[in-house]
Amino acid sequence: MVVISHSWGFVHDEDDPLRNLTGGPEAGTIAVDGFFLLSGFLITRSQLRARSTARYLWHRFLRILPGFWICLAVTAVAIGPLLWRLERETFSGYPWAGPDSALTYVVANALLRMNQFNIGDLRAGGALDGSLHTLFFEALCYVMIGVLGAVGILRRRRSVVLGLGSACWILAAADVVSGSDRLADTYTLRFTSIFLVGAIMSLYADRIPLTRPLFAASCALLTIALMAPSTYLLLGPAPMAYLLLRAGTGRRLERVGIRRDLSYGIYIYSWPLQLVLLEAGVGDDNVAVHVVASIVLSAAAAAVSWHLVEAPALALKSAAAPSWLRPWRASTQPAAESGQR
Repeated sequence: MVVISHSWGFVHDEDDPLRNLTGGPEAGTIAVDGFFLLSGFLITRSQLRARSTARYLWHRFLRILPGFWICLAVTAVAIGPLLWRLERETFSGYPWAGPDSALTYVVANALLRMNQFNIGDLRAGGALDGSLHTLFFEALCYVMIGVLGAVGILRRRRSVVLGLGSACWILAAADVVSGSDRLADTYTLRFTSIFLVGAIMSLYADRIPLTRPLFAASCALLTIALMAPSTYLLLGPAPMAYLLLRAGTGRRLERVGIRRDLSYGIYIYSWPLQLVLLEAGVGDDNVAVHVVASIVLSAAAAAVSWHLVEAPALALKSAAAPSWLRPWRASTQPAAESGQR
């Protein structure tokens, strides 16, 4: 959905069809929200299963940062020069060092917060990989769950998490009534509130039934939220989480990503590769061609990232957590974490 939404914007320089139809969020925005919902569910469960908070944070580090760092490096030393060549018909002048250079692109963004979106003036100063900016907020949510787990709230005071989620819901309701967009305009609040919905679903999973009436109600609420954009953050996250988690309980999807999880690689590489395709003239006037080419190329890059970077990093999950995580070594549960996340 993210690739399709971005392709529409790149080729037509306009909102994608879903936004044009409903006036609400684009399909790519909904996909990112869905990721944060699922992540809230899975990461909360991951923390509860980890032997310690240090172990939990070590696993989160291995899942996100090695792939992210390599993506930054590949963009700086390969994709950036290629775009420079396609734009100028020469590699000469590509800024390897100095202000706004390839070097500073890697260094300035190394801690997940995107402080430099471009190299030189590629693409007239537009972002080389706009998708990466959400990973910083994902990491903040990881830390939040780590803190809540370390102090025992996730296990013994789950109502506190429900209270935090309710506070975000009240803020969303106040935005609807007042016509302001405090929740929507503040990335930290927006993504944290959505992540908390998934976390609450995880903590109260034993009380959430899988029934047809609840399925139908979730579909209706999500439809209303999409058709009435001002209510999206108020009505949308909970039913979307329910529908995604219900889909995840089916046997048709249970084996997706078990052997190779390409989702992360597709997400972090699709944007810059789509820019390369545009500059090369692949689908620059046909969104369907651009979508297909983007998905194929991004999936290939994701497969390489999985086999050469992500899977080897995850193989270190059982290794001793680094010394800088010692303050988090309080035990949380004697069961080892399982799964790729």
